[in-house]
Amino acid sequence: MRRGNLLSSSCSSSLAASTSPRCLPPLCNWRSHDVGSSSGIRLRVEKNTLGLKSNMRGQRYVACETAVGPRESAESLASTVQANNVLNLGDNLSALRKDVEAAKIELGYQSDDEDCEAGGCFTDWGENGFWDNPSPVRAQLLEIDPGLNQSLISSATTVAQIFNQDLWEKHRKPERYFTNLRTILASTVLRRIMKPIKWLTGIALFTCAYNTAAQSMSWVQLGITTLPHTLLGAALSLLLVFRTNGCFARFQEGRVLWGQLIRSSRDWIRLAANYFPEASKKKAARYVQVLAFVLKSHLRSGRTRKDTKDRTAFRDDPSEVVRDLLPEAEAELLLAAPNKPFFAVCRMTQILKEADHYVPHHVRHHLEHVLADMLQVAGGCDRILGTPVPLSYTRHTSRSLMLWLMTLPFALWPQAGWLSVPAMMVISFIFVGIDEIGVEIEEPFAILPLLPLCRTISNDVKMVMGMPGSIAAYK
Repeated sequence: MRRGNLLSSSCSSSLAASTSPRCLPPLCNWRSHDVGSSSGIRLRVEKNTLGLKSNMRGQRYVACETAVGPRESAESLASTVQANNVLNLGDNLSALRKDVEAAKIELGYQSDDEDCEAGGCFTDWGENGFWDNPSPVRAQLLEIDPGLNQSLISSATTVAQIFNQDLWEKHRKPERYFTNLRTILASTVLRRIMKPIKWLTGIALFTCAYNTAAQSMSWVQLGITTLPHTLLGAALSLLLVFRTNGCFARFQEGRVLWGQLIRSSRDWIRLAANYFPEASKKKAARYVQVLAFVLKSHLRSGRTRKDTKDRTAFRDDPSEVVRDLLPEAEAELLLAAPNKPFFAVCRMTQILKEADHYVPHHVRHHLEHVLADMLQVAGGCDRILGTPVPLSYTRHTSRSLMLWLMTLPFALWPQAGWLSVPAMMVISFIFVGIDEIGVEIEEPFAILPLLPLCRTISNDVKMVMGMPGSIAAYK
């Protein structure tokens, strides 16, 4: 699969609001292959930004900075680049177009198209249309980070990016009630629970049809009092609330653990860059980045499917990043390790030991605690990944919910008649949707923005190593 450079875009989405010349603010208006904003933007075409690959007729990587006017297309960008004799694109316009789209996603750009929840993902309602016709945003997002669970991606901005002030402003705007209601058919939650909604609505339809016929044929009608559902509804609500809260706590803990990894990585490289000898500085900078990427791959190790063409199957392979950062021999040793994050931390411990004569005792003591914190993060992530909410609780909640909903049409018919059909559709969406959201966030690493978090660590390492007194070109 052709992807942009996973190691480092020139800035991650978490740094999209930075004043650094490499960091671009989020765009507001772009569609398909358009690139632009009301004030114009600047794109940097280079190895670490657009990920132009060396297969471009063997040409070397060339850095350039190109001014792009409002709503200018990839073709215009290509013409500007060629006119300045910066890069002879030849027949690689389509590759540049894809890289421009990928860069916009990587650098935190978002679509203002509010007709679609998933950044332009509203596609044919057919059973396979959702995957066969992905939006440009979704398709590029999955090329950049294939470890994301496609069936759980509800928005390109929430899954793959770290929020900044612009995204928060859009998230809390008052118009969200109307926008979210208007885009309900694009909801990933709705798509995932469509089968049980159809089944429950079908039961309501059968109940109404039978009772209508029974009125004219003098048959016994299907109906019960609403008292059982009224009494059991409170208990069922508590089941759903407790389970959803427990799943959210797991999601929050996963994000806290990765925040701790970023903090520990900053501590490691801050002290290594100032106290380690030159050779050890390079190793320390490489391995702290490797740790983040191999931990991401460890948590998204793979997902198999019976259908080989199922796009929700994937394998997160860290070999490209590892080989880019480490010497060949060390890279092969790490890739062969059964527990790659633990191997990386052990190697960092050896690097600390090698620099023992140069590091003051109190600094070494602190770095040992930093390494212990990194292992704690990896262990905590393993615990979340390997231990779900007790299965009996999940199953009992699902069974209770379905039994309550399957019998609800019989209680609605005496009061609502044929209105029971649309009522069941709405009630099923609300209740089953709550349970589905809990299941989606129960395993947080499939949807947390792990790739932007890894890039945050890489960017911080490069910044520290580029400061006076450190090694600017440490690779």
